[in-house]
Amino acid sequence: MPKYLLKISEDPIEFEAPTAEAFLEAWKGVFPWDYDNDNTFMRMAARSACDWSGKSIRFDSVEAFTADMIDAGMLEEVGMYKAKDSYSMWDSKTLVKKRKELNVTQMHMARSLGVSHRMYCYYESGEQDIPRSIELSVRYMENTKGSDVLMPTGTLSNFDKDRIERLCSALSGVEGADAHIDKVLRQSKTELEYLLSKFE
Repeated sequence: MPKYLLKISEDPIEFEAPTAEAFLEAWKGVFPWDYDNDNTFMRMAARSACDWSGKSIRFDSVEAFTADMIDAGMLEEVGMYKAKDSYSMWDSKTLVKKRKELNVTQMHMARSLGVSHRMYCYYESGEQDIPRSIELSVRYMENTKGSDVLMPTGTLSNFDKDRIERLCSALSGVEGADAHIDKVLRQSKTELEYLLSKFE
């Protein structure tokens, strides 16, 4: 069963539940407020969460409340393989969705985030965990969408494409006595061909 961390006091509350929406029950166990019904408790809890986080928290439904708590950083799933502070709780699908909402290419996103295109592709494919710093940078990009924060994508001229193709052809015929150099050359050829395909 998944574990969650509810950050509503100096000492975060860890609890196990089938879904994150069970955080309200964990909260009730810690803060025994007087309340008439669950809606009243939710309103009181949302008001406190808003005060603590400085962000607006919806309480019209448990789903909305849960989503806002996660966005505010007050509720997170504690993964067995993820360090709470260094990795995002986003999965690869979320990152792909965010990039598409920003209407940018993978190459553009990698450049904007200061990572290699290959590493960014690992994040989107789920081969690498997404660092918290990447999540925060993407959130910043979302908040500044429409400004000049993102780098321009640019294009390749026919001359540039021809130079890359000739370099790839030249790399194909090179074989040396050093296995490491051969490996680097083969990888360089593959990377150049991949980059070239992005501009077709």
